[in-house]
Amino acid sequence: MAAWVILIVFGVCSNFLIGYHMSASSQSLLLVVPFVTALTLFMILEIDVPGKGVIHVTPQNLEALQITLSNGGLTP
Repeated sequence: MAAWVILIVFGVCSNFLIGYHMSASSQSLLLVVPFVTALTLFMILEIDVPGKGVIHVTPQNLEALQITLSNGGLTP
């Protein structure tokens, strides 16, 4: 929930700061900073929870560790 609040605050603040110094001819830039921020937070939130969501990340190193530990660890 905190990430979505930060996303909304970044979007509002960036739109205000960009719009305050922008002429009427280049208003398409008003959506660039919030879009990039939203995309960045989306990627972070998706990768943070592996196996769920849109992006599926397999924790290969943890699976290899589980197999190693179940076979007795690194001892001969």
